[in-house]
Amino acid sequence: MIKKYLKYSLIILASISVIWNFCLRSIVYSRKMQQVEMRMSVIGNDIKATKLEITTQLAGTPRHSTTATEFIPKHKINATVSTSQTNINTTVSTSQTNMNKTVSSPRHNTYSPDVLGAINDTLKIAKSINEKPVLITIINNAFVPFVYSWLCNTIYMDIHEQVLFIATDNTSEIKLKKDWPLVKVVSLPIGNRLSGSQSYGRAGYLRLMIMRTEIINSLLANDIELLLFEVDCLWISNAIDGCKNYTNTHDLIVTNIGQKKHDPAGGFIYMKPTTATKMLWGNLTLKMRFLEQRIAKMPNGKMFSKSINDQKYFVELMKRHFGGIKYKILPWQTYSDGTWYLMKKEKRDLLKPVIINNNWIIGNGNKIKRAKKWGHWFVDDKLNCKMKDVNRIVTKGL
Repeated sequence: MIKKYLKYSLIILASISVIWNFCLRSIVYSRKMQQVEMRMSVIGNDIKATKLEITTQLAGTPRHSTTATEFIPKHKINATVSTSQTNINTTVSTSQTNMNKTVSSPRHNTYSPDVLGAINDTLKIAKSINEKPVLITIINNAFVPFVYSWLCNTIYMDIHEQVLFIATDNTSEIKLKKDWPLVKVVSLPIGNRLSGSQSYGRAGYLRLMIMRTEIINSLLANDIELLLFEVDCLWISNAIDGCKNYTNTHDLIVTNIGQKKHDPAGGFIYMKPTTATKMLWGNLTLKMRFLEQRIAKMPNGKMFSKSINDQKYFVELMKRHFGGIKYKILPWQTYSDGTWYLMKKEKRDLLKPVIINNNWIIGNGNKIKRAKKWGHWFVDDKLNCKMKDVNRIVTKGL
């Protein structure tokens, strides 16, 4: 009887062992499939962006003609494709690598003639600036106070003749040209479509970033050396000087995110117009065009995502060393971000920052309130420079 029970017990244990191993294998397999699906999702987005670009190139006769040939990048897609969907899919599947190695050309068939003219004006002005890099940023009417504060902040740094503002409205352009004649300003004739405060992650904010990406793409394609910057940032001294140490050995010089040494940020980027830079930014432009399609029907105030944007795409491409890109991440201790404001005083006092980006906080009103609290706001209510505060920061440091 005992032998019989032992026999059945062994059989049951063996069965349990088989079932247990099967369950473990299923769990492992499930996790691997999730990883594969995540990877395929990323690849799928790249392919969709590429298909969108090819379809755009084949969209037929542009809405308008243009003689501004200098706007067209020198790099062209070296692929022969027909207008049939079959050939489009074939080209995407067989030439993805080659597509990634090309600079995305501007979309002549999607811009209205007046917007294209403004972008061409941007290129002409950028070429006329003798000192390099060209400092470029995009602004709307809600950011004018930040622009004035930053211009007052940097008034002694001898860089204003290198600054090129892309304004989304004509009123801001006129005001800036009148009050700050040394800086260059071009307005995009898009009315009030992107006016007002555009909060991070919302459709209006993303549309500003899409336009900025497109303009930079055209400038890089025409060999313009750039510094992409943002005006909600304190400059204690000339931030360009620290970048110059690396321009002979790197394609891009960037800051980092929240003291994370290996995570490049997207608000301060020194760009050499090298082949690698053009390849990376061209791919970023494709991704942003695909994103533009996703938000096409959203009102500006609609929240889309705080994690899907140009910053996310840019970091992904940088970490992959896309196109063989060589980049330098500047030390956070000197090129700081908004986490500086969150530190304890004894730790802050040990730092000697060159810039402090007023981020890690959402909303223009909140940014202005913080800047005023710390003495980092350099205009009064009439937008006149508060030179006493400028002198305190720039000549004496923090």
